[in-house]
Parts: sequence; C-alpha cells; structure tokens
Amino acid sequence: MEQAGKTVVFADLTGSTGLFESAGNVVATHVVTRCTQTLGAHFARAGGHMVKYLGDGVLVTFDDTVAAVEACIRTK
Repeated sequence: MEQAGKTVVFADLTGSTGLFESAGNVVATHVVTRCTQTLGAHFARAGGHMVKYLGDGVLVTFDDTVAAVEACIRTK
C-alpha cells in the first residue's frame, strides 16, 4: 500500500517583535494579522491547506511538494 505524503510549511514573519516594541500592541497586532492572513491566502491559492495561524506565523500543508516550494519562493 502506497502512502500519500504531505509537505508541511511553517512561515514566520521576521521583525514582528521589534514592530510590537516600536508601534505598540494595537498597531502591531493589526499589521501582523493582515500579514498572516495575506500569507495564508497566498498559500491557499497555491494549493495549500491552512492548518493553523500561530501568532506571527502560519502552518500549512501541501499535497504537492513542488507547489509548496514554488509558493515559498514566491513569498520572498
């Protein structure tokens, strides 16, 4: 029996701690939420399945490894 594999992607925002320190909780929370939602939508359009939003990151699975890698490259 062949098992289907999954590719797991965890993407984390860089600099969010500094943003909270410089902009304050309200502004930083708004910015981080918008960024993670945008990132989640990007991965979903690429065929990813959102598992969880984790603070300033997202956890996504892909059935297609190539699609996962290409989606990650496009986030840069």
